[in-house]
Amino acid sequence: HLAPANGFGDLAYTDHDESFLDVTAYYAAWFKTGTPPAIRQEKLYYVYRNRSKWQTAAYDVQKKAWTQLPDQIHDDVEDKVYATTFLRTPAELTIQSGANRKTFKLAAGISHVELPFGPGVPHFQLRRQGKVLADVSGNQQIVDTPTEENSRLGYRYANKTWSGAWCLGQGACEYSCAMATCYQGATVVTEGGRRVVHMPASDGNGLRLALPSLAGGAYNVRLRYRNVQPNECRLSLTAAGATSNLFPVFLPPTASGAWHTVAFLWTLPDACTSLTLERKKGDLGEAFLDSIELAPVLPIVATPTPASTLPALTEIPGGAFRMGAEHGDPDEVPLHPVTVSPFRMGKCEVTNAEYERLAPEHKRYRDEYSWRDSDPVTYISWQQAALYCNWLSAQAGLSPAYNPKDWSVNLHAGYRLPTEAEWEYVASGRGEGRRYPWGKVAPDASRCNATGPGAMAVGSYPAGASRDGIMDLAGNVAEWCTDMYHAYTSAAVTDPCDLQPGPYRVIRGGSWGYYNRSQRVADREFNTQVYPGFYYVGFRVVLPHAAAPAQ
Repeated sequence: HLAPANGFGDLAYTDHDESFLDVTAYYAAWFKTGTPPAIRQEKLYYVYRNRSKWQTAAYDVQKKAWTQLPDQIHDDVEDKVYATTFLRTPAELTIQSGANRKTFKLAAGISHVELPFGPGVPHFQLRRQGKVLADVSGNQQIVDTPTEENSRLGYRYANKTWSGAWCLGQGACEYSCAMATCYQGATVVTEGGRRVVHMPASDGNGLRLALPSLAGGAYNVRLRYRNVQPNECRLSLTAAGATSNLFPVFLPPTASGAWHTVAFLWTLPDACTSLTLERKKGDLGEAFLDSIELAPVLPIVATPTPASTLPALTEIPGGAFRMGAEHGDPDEVPLHPVTVSPFRMGKCEVTNAEYERLAPEHKRYRDEYSWRDSDPVTYISWQQAALYCNWLSAQAGLSPAYNPKDWSVNLHAGYRLPTEAEWEYVASGRGEGRRYPWGKVAPDASRCNATGPGAMAVGSYPAGASRDGIMDLAGNVAEWCTDMYHAYTSAAVTDPCDLQPGPYRVIRGGSWGYYNRSQRVADREFNTQVYPGFYYVGFRVVLPHAAAPAQ
């Protein structure tokens, strides 16, 4: 390949567009907060590869010989142009790629569209009520038949993915290239009554635009140009300020006499005072340059769901079921009849964010196994879970269920941990005798988080929900129950909760860290009430149907 003298080596041939980072920031904020951020700035993103996945012939510039590309393309890759829009109100997007052309009517919000690609440079035009909002070309031509000329970047770059973006909104500044300082053969010429800069096909020429001191940050850079030769042109763009950033600008072929605009997202350095566009050693082609436009990219602002101290609860009707297993582990027998009164159960396990409203210092226990706000809280002992239930009761004006002096419990007071019977009643389908919360089908990756490598955000497995829509009763983290751990009896009981003194409290539901075991509804685990839970154990809460108000 051509080794540029700008110190970037192979990176000079790579698309530096930051559109992917911008989109990722939006979805990362959505993932972390649970709420999609507001669309503050309308945007058009596009991405495509520059040749078909079946086009394997490529020219090796170094060896001056043809070669076959290695098998790096996955079977699910498609020969398409993809576009995504973030819109505040509806608009129309027309995509042209080779002979393929289609206009998409896009709704407000986020839309994803695609079009089979054809040879040539893709073109995108976004309109609203007849007004053109964006008119932009892709920054790489799609090659139909590879030649030595259209393979000048080298065979290793033949199947790269290329992206770009157009950001709408106020604050865009357009700078005429005719106002730039030209050097080393670049000249200002008049074409069609407009003064533009001619960049000849010789190394060293360039232009420098003096700018008012711009704040650093992401900008949508738009460059209007016309190529002289039938192949692409590539120039080096440098932004100088507190530091100096370089961007390889790719200018794909243009129709004879036609002006095109390429656009990309790029982070400018702090106090940016100039832009230099030049042909360095290793750059390619000859072009006329009309203008460079800079539009600020508004940062993504996370909009978390307003915090509610009290958890979302699901009404559970009372009823009867058979608790335990007929042929289970020794601590699961005998199967015995149980009647349960109506109550309300937390739809999801208590999260880090919820628990840390009581104990902000718990954040130091977040790790790679549970780190998001929406992950189930871990490193929690039974006693800590009980104190959290008491705190919830105080927030709701209810009597506390637990007495921290002796850890006795009032089952009819406020928030508390589920009894073992309540937990299994819900998990087994309220009399349906389910082996797993979702039914008889064995656990798999679509129904529960049974194998990790850590906890997932609560509610991530809707296919594994219980009959009542309760999430994560199998896997994710195991859950503390109120009961002491003792053997079952065969007697029929109503609203049982085993509070006989003993060394252990009951744990139910299995965990991502239990090696895909303990996901069965009837399975029982246990540990001391001061066991810190580590990254395996969390909890959920229940509320009696007629919880007692605070005295």
